[in-house]
Amino acid sequence: MVSIQEEDTSIEMVVLKAAESGIGRDQTLSDIEYLKFRGYVYEPKTGEIRYAL
Repeated sequence: MVSIQEEDTSIEMVVLKAAESGIGRDQTLSDIEYLKFRGYVYEPKTGEIRYAL
């Protein structure tokens, strides 16, 4: 289970955690892009994401 944080999280850390659950890198990156497009997360610094809500 992923907890919602208010600080930045490395995209690579998200990819690693997803891989532990059997989710591929391409799928994870695609999902992150979808979440950014929908406004649920944003990328305050290159390579880091933050929960937007």
